[in-house]
Amino acid sequence: MARDFVLVRMYRLGDLLMASALVRAWKAEEPTHVTWVVAEDCAQLLYGQPYVNRLIVVPMDFIARYKQRTVWREDEEAFGFPVEEAKQAFPSLFAALPERADRVVNLQFNAAAAMLAGAIEAPERAGPYADAAGERRVPDRWSQYYLASGTDVRYGITHWVDAFINIGRASRDDISTEFFLRPERDFAASVRAQIGGAPYFVVQPGAYEEQKRWHAEGFAEAAIRVARATQTGIMLTGVAGDRIHGLRIHRSVTQAGVPSANLIGTTDFHQLAAVLQASHGLLSNDSFVQHFSSALGVPSTTVYQGSPSPWMTLGYREGNRAVCEDDASAPSVEKVAGTVLGTHADYLEARRLGGYQFPMPAGPDAETTGWQGRWVVGAGHLRALAPDVTVGRDLRPVFDERLLRVIRDARAAIAAGQDVDMGQVEVSLSEQNHPLMALFIMFFLENRFALGAEPVARQLANLDWLEGALLRAGTPQQPTP
Repeated sequence: MARDFVLVRMYRLGDLLMASALVRAWKAEEPTHVTWVVAEDCAQLLYGQPYVNRLIVVPMDFIARYKQRTVWREDEEAFGFPVEEAKQAFPSLFAALPERADRVVNLQFNAAAAMLAGAIEAPERAGPYADAAGERRVPDRWSQYYLASGTDVRYGITHWVDAFINIGRASRDDISTEFFLRPERDFAASVRAQIGGAPYFVVQPGAYEEQKRWHAEGFAEAAIRVARATQTGIMLTGVAGDRIHGLRIHRSVTQAGVPSANLIGTTDFHQLAAVLQASHGLLSNDSFVQHFSSALGVPSTTVYQGSPSPWMTLGYREGNRAVCEDDASAPSVEKVAGTVLGTHADYLEARRLGGYQFPMPAGPDAETTGWQGRWVVGAGHLRALAPDVTVGRDLRPVFDERLLRVIRDARAAIAAGQDVDMGQVEVSLSEQNHPLMALFIMFFLENRFALGAEPVARQLANLDWLEGALLRAGTPQQPTP
């Protein structure tokens, strides 16, 4: 008999595709009936997908009213969530929720999602939920961990797909995102005819967030260089809001004599999928389309600016490439085009290691690029969480020895019945300590995400575990004077 699972991930199309990996893993592991709670402006993506048995569509005004009350920051007005108010304002939405399920997993860390997740009775839970009184609860270790560290994209290292799999308690075997499409071969053939039947790359210059958009001139010049080097055409795609960028890029590419077609604002999901599947690959910003292409098995190159987060969001497919700078500034045209072509020395490529995806240094000079240091921290980050996982070579990150002193002093204070000197926690402000410090935050500091206060003995045990995990994960280093 199939078990009833409920997944709450309501908006951001790329995030929905990343969450599809969890549902796919559930279905592969055991018979399940999956109900997906999704925002009305994103539901179209999931219609007809065989891994979803039922959709509950959430009105956008419900999300707009409550999503600003986050789970990881204390609300200025009230610590709890307004459950009764929400039920009275949106009775039909709450009535549509199942009364109970075998498992409820919430991957949307805000009040709107937490109240919906909490309204369903379930013996198995993961992710934030609000109880009947509106109090915030985060019962599982992995969600607490991501609240402590993953919400800061500067330091997020574990990919969100891997995070979703862990939070949802699914098997880590054969993880991938998935999208089933209607055949649109006639459409694909018609658009290819617009460029004389030439092979082509897809370029999508838009992104949901303005700061993630690489400049139109850069996309135009990179597209021209790639097309000339590979003897291909260019197919521009995107949503209606990308049309101005698209017109500029199309004009430049056309003037350069490159076969091209501008499809921006003219395709639905299935038509876009057909265009991507017939292409040589995708060049885009960090946006939905890179996750879409990964779900379709199409290689992509993603430009990251405004936030160096390929560790968290690079399309979940081995071989995908990321091009970015340490300071999150805009990369050069030479770097972007060289990454697509595989000729530039400094880019990142998705690799599966220890069952997790990491963007590894790639290109002709991969072993000498500065990204290697960031990867070392990532290896220890994962090993500290799950010490039995083997990740690549035996990389042991360096961390400040003051971190161990903080833990030992905290243990002594608790044993003596004294308050902990919270000023010592300032050690967590250094970047190299941040991933490991997140464990300390999660397992010891007064944790408002836990199910009430833990006994002293449990706190002490957690500190013992953390100290051992740090020593297994890395190499302590004396702080510089």
